[in-house]
Amino acid sequence: MIFPISFLWPLAFLTLPAPMLVRLAMKPLPQSPSGAVRVPFFSTLRRQGTTGTHRRLQSWLRLAAAVVICILLVTALARPAMVGPAMPLPAEGRDIMMAIDLSGVWGARISR
Repeated sequence: MIFPISFLWPLAFLTLPAPMLVRLAMKPLPQSPSGAVRVPFFSTLRRQGTTGTHRRLQSWLRLAAAVVICILLVTALARPAMVGPAMPLPAEGRDIMMAIDLSGVWGARISR
């Protein structure tokens, strides 16, 4: 028997386009020619760097991972719940009674 998943906060899915809207509204920072990190062997690193095709593939994979992560976070925010028929709670068990002495007699020292 399969129960459908319902969301307790379905309006949370309205936040899905928020990252894209923020990206479109914000302009990127200008690239500085010096860069953030100064490395004396930068020209060697640049020559050994990845090709343009590999770089494009990496950017697409990063974008796909960011989209999947965003969708999963918003889905978790919407609080998915499986709603099914009410199940009776088991009434088996034992009755326990606890007695607590508040008089302080048990804390007194016994002297002989």
